[in-house]
Amino acid sequence: MIKDMKRRGFTIVELLIVITIMGALLILSVASLRASQISARDSERKSDTETIAVNLENYYANGSDISTTVGRYPSTALTSANVTTLPTGLLSYWNLDENTGTTATDSFGTNNGLVKINATSYYPFDGDANDASTSANNLTVTGAALTTDRFSSSNRAYSYNGTSNRMMTANTIAIDTRTNGYVISAWVYALNNTANNSWEAIVMDDNGSGQNGANFGISIMSTGVGVGAWACGNQGAVVPISIVNGWHHIAAVYTANPTGFTPVKMYVDGAYVGTSVTDRATYCATTVKLGIGNTYVGYSTFFKGSIDEVLVNKTIGLVPTDVDIAKLYSVTNAHDMNKPWVSGKNNSSYDLWGYRTDANDSPCSYIDMGTNFNSAVSGVGTQFSLAFWTYKRSGSGHAGNMQFGWYGGNYKGVWVGVGDEGQLGLTVGQGNTTGVNSNYGFNLSNGTILADQWNHIVVTYDGTNVKLYVNDVIKNTYNIGAFVDNGNGTQPLMVNKGAWDFYGCTIGKYDDIGVWSKGLSTNEVDYLYNSGAGLQYPFTNTVFTINSIKQTLRDIDAKSLTAPNVTNPSLTFIPATNNVQTISGVLPQPTISQYVYQPIQSDGTLCTLESQECRKFNLYYRLESDNTIYMLTSRNQ
Repeated sequence: MIKDMKRRGFTIVELLIVITIMGALLILSVASLRASQISARDSERKSDTETIAVNLENYYANGSDISTTVGRYPSTALTSANVTTLPTGLLSYWNLDENTGTTATDSFGTNNGLVKINATSYYPFDGDANDASTSANNLTVTGAALTTDRFSSSNRAYSYNGTSNRMMTANTIAIDTRTNGYVISAWVYALNNTANNSWEAIVMDDNGSGQNGANFGISIMSTGVGVGAWACGNQGAVVPISIVNGWHHIAAVYTANPTGFTPVKMYVDGAYVGTSVTDRATYCATTVKLGIGNTYVGYSTFFKGSIDEVLVNKTIGLVPTDVDIAKLYSVTNAHDMNKPWVSGKNNSSYDLWGYRTDANDSPCSYIDMGTNFNSAVSGVGTQFSLAFWTYKRSGSGHAGNMQFGWYGGNYKGVWVGVGDEGQLGLTVGQGNTTGVNSNYGFNLSNGTILADQWNHIVVTYDGTNVKLYVNDVIKNTYNIGAFVDNGNGTQPLMVNKGAWDFYGCTIGKYDDIGVWSKGLSTNEVDYLYNSGAGLQYPFTNTVFTINSIKQTLRDIDAKSLTAPNVTNPSLTFIPATNNVQTISGVLPQPTISQYVYQPIQSDGTLCTLESQECRKFNLYYRLESDNTIYMLTSRNQ
């Protein structure tokens, strides 16, 4: 029986035969599949060149979007640069690729920008305890030492020992929680402080009156479980949440209340965690110094752990929402507010933060590009253009705010901004000679600016009309006549805030910003858009875009301009360099990834200029299956 069972198995010879047959079948299958794929790609090549030829004939018969001339074919310029002339009249261009420091370098002109923080106080602790906001209210350090921050960067935060370390501002600030709201935030790494059995001050004011002088501030319990706020000399209810061991973002939003009952909303890591309400009004209005790590001298409220990036701001207008604080956490969780460099449209970009209010008090990061732009917008009939890329995040509120021009008291200049739902607004303000302000503008519908992607915005003024382009498409035109020179001085180009106010400060990314002293043409706007790829200075005249070809061959399918497995049309649709009209003689010889376009003049020479009469054309392509070059010729011969 055992012998019979063994005889039923395969012998080595039988196994080898089976394996050989299976291998042969596999080879045949792979060969068949490859042949099928090659055939499909060859069919695509034939279809592409036939489509191009049909559209060239349409151009011959009907002209194009940029030329009404008929009876001729395009020259070889069709396959090279998308505009024959680079944008002229450039005043300044910022690539925003620094990745270090606070200077936005003007790659063309001399108007270097500066990254600034608009706030009551802002302490990034970048190697010192200086106030990086426009207030410049620096801290005096007592004992606290520089340490590693939440990004593992050395000397970018301060550590406190929980027994004696503290900081205090050199100058006082006016605090009144009855009439003003406030935002306080800080990044905190708290340690369990056994030396203190009550609460520890993270940020607190000090008017020298002891505990009752604590008009506002944020604190944690010494156990690290619980956060709270102070107002009007009283600590509000403690919100129970653990923040021991590990970096956490703590924020408090004060709402002004003249009765003395001050609701303070508490946030941890961008999320609302509860309200800390205080109810004493005696000390609500005073002039105080700001302390970090402890309140006034002689009171044992010392913090133990590390603190980084402290922000304090008075809010006169709209109260920050839960979304605004979530945005603040999101941005500062990625980088310090004064270090806004992130991956951009081209190389790096600036990631800026802020939120909108009804008054000149929005805390935000912004770029001040300098004050030398009056020549771009002053004088009767003067022209100008502004172009930039902006990125709006989903649910981020306003974004894309940019303002520049000649203002004085008459609000003379240009403002462009993006709304909560992707609306796009443009306002051109020009005061007349009597000082009366005249504003012109329009707002485009929701979804004009798409969230979570880069959008190209261009505003042009040609001496009469203002035009607004979004992603290479003109969205609106407004006739404003000529700017009136009323001699009211200049204001700088501001990125992420207005030059005459702070409306619209918000979260958004910016890249490749340019200002011109003329109204850019449609072709020049298309050149800068570069099929959505954008450009950086210095510009070249060899940029090839499908959009430029579509202006000539208006009905062309963009896919037909690229050979199989090729995405860049400049590598596929190329010009002939000689006038030899044979398969073997044309140069360059096309590869399987190229289509060679050869326009010919009546005298048989190669047609290389649009001013020449291109009377016929030949299209050459190579098939992959037999490595043979084929030629299509125009109807007109």
